[in-house]
Amino acid sequence: MLISLFAAMSIVTSAEVIWYESDRDGSVYHLNTETKTAELSKPGKSMYNISNHVAYYVIPETVTYNDEVYIVTSLGNGCFKGLTFHSITIPSSITSVGAYCFSDCTSLTSVVIPSSVTSVGAFCFSDCKFLKSINIPSSVTNLGYACFFHCTSLTSIDIPSSVTNLDACFSGCSSLTSVEIPSSVTNLDACFSGCSSLTSVEIPSSITSMDGCFSGCTSLTSVEIPSSVTSLDRCFSGCSSLTSINIPSSVTRMDDCFSGCSSLTSVEIPSSVTSLDRCFSGCSSLTSINIPSSVTRMDDCFSGCSSLTSVEIPSSVTSLNGCFSGCSSLTSIEIPSSITILNECFKGCTSLTSIDIPSSVTSMNYCFSGCTSLKYIEIPSSVTSLDECFKGCTSLTSIDIPSSVTSMNYCFYGCTSLTSIDIPSSVTSMN
Repeated sequence: MLISLFAAMSIVTSAEVIWYESDRDGSVYHLNTETKTAELSKPGKSMYNISNHVAYYVIPETVTYNDEVYIVTSLGNGCFKGLTFHSITIPSSITSVGAYCFSDCTSLTSVVIPSSVTSVGAFCFSDCKFLKSINIPSSVTNLGYACFFHCTSLTSIDIPSSVTNLDACFSGCSSLTSVEIPSSVTNLDACFSGCSSLTSVEIPSSITSMDGCFSGCTSLTSVEIPSSVTSLDRCFSGCSSLTSINIPSSVTRMDDCFSGCSSLTSVEIPSSVTSLDRCFSGCSSLTSINIPSSVTRMDDCFSGCSSLTSVEIPSSVTSLNGCFSGCSSLTSIEIPSSITILNECFKGCTSLTSIDIPSSVTSMNYCFSGCTSLKYIEIPSSVTSLDECFKGCTSLTSIDIPSSVTSMNYCFYGCTSLTSIDIPSSVTSMN
């Protein structure tokens, strides 16, 4: 046993990693004595071109330590982070570029990545605000998360067919106008989030997920979604120029999908969709919409849809928390008997005059708060809580409270037209 332990220890220590600072320029390397490879951890002093007054770096292919030659194969995490220089020469010995390697290099305008590189780390070029061009060789298979995050001067880029993932890759690239996505890519989650100059892009049929893909793309007017896509959560959030879109029947989730799409006037929801939480929140131009019977969730779905006048809720839905909050043009709506929760549902619906509540509903907290046109409503005996339910309902003149209610905290606060009310003995809290 003791012999085996010593043998294991000798194996572990045989591949020693040495910290080495170059006498030539002060660069710091991590040297692997077994593979005879080196990682540039911290660059030394940059060189300076007197003729055009620019600072630059030239990374050597090899370094020598104790008469041993080490091949420089990688650039370490955060290697050049925040340094001021205009150009860099990367040798063909480099195979990987670490996370945050060139992050916040605000003077860097262009980079040539050699064809030896296979991996580019997360946030590698993030906040390189003046980076205008970069070539990605076909050897690269991995572009790390948010690789070009906030590269605000980048207008276009060619992505090789070797790349399979573009998670948040161009998030915040506000000047990006065109990009071609290869069919090798399967995931576009948050890929173009905040690309405010992007007007259109072609999505290949290889894509399955687009969660948050175009969030904040304020100039996007049209896009075709392939039938391979199954999820669109937050996909078009804040796309204020988008007026209409076709959603394929492969999609099952659309939570937050169109929130803040203030120009959206029409959209058809396929029967494959099951969840619409916050989907159309802030879609102030949407007047009507058909919801398929496959949908089971609609919490905050139409909050802030100030132009919405009509919508039919399928009996498959059980909860409408905050669903129509701020729908100031909504005058009436039919609630199916499947609904049990109406918390904040019609808060701020200033045009709503009357509504029938099914006996399935048990909770109506904040439900009609700020409904200034509501004059009368019948509360079913299934309801137990009315906290802040009618707060600010200035037109409400009378109401009957069933004996099932136990809590009425701030229920009628600001109801200036209400003259009298009978409170049942079941109520235990009414701050």
